[in-house]
Amino acid sequence: MAKKPAAKGGVTKNAIVRAYTSPTLVLLAMDWADGANFEDFLGFAILRSPGFQSGEQDGYLLNKIGFSPPGPQAQSLPSNISPIQKFLWWDSAITDADRGKTRKFWPIRIFIRATRQPGSSLS
Repeated sequence: MAKKPAAKGGVTKNAIVRAYTSPTLVLLAMDWADGANFEDFLGFAILRSPGFQSGEQDGYLLNKIGFSPPGPQAQSLPSNISPIQKFLWWDSAITDADRGKTRKFWPIRIFIRATRQPGSSLS
C-alpha cells in the first residue's frame, strides 16, 4: 500500500490543483509557479484513493509517456516510476459502478536529485 504524502509547509504554498469531473473521467489541472526554479524537477506522481484493483486502498495513476518515445508495445507504468511530465492529466478509469463515488488524488512532485526529499503533496 502506498503512503499518502504529507504536505511540507512552505514547499507547496504556491501549488494549485483543480479537479474537473465528467461521468467517465477526472481531469486534474496542476499549476506550480515555482517549478521553473527547480532544474531537477522530473514531473508528478499522482496517488489515487481508492486504488484501481478490488480492495486496493491507494494506487498511482498510470503513465505511458516516458523520457523517450514509447515503442509499439509500450506498457503503462505507475506514475511514481514514470512521472507525469504534464500539468494536465486525467484518470479515465471510471466505470459505471464508480460513478457518484468519491475519489481523492495526491499529486507528488518528483525530483532527480537523491539529496532532495522525495515528493511533497500538492493537495
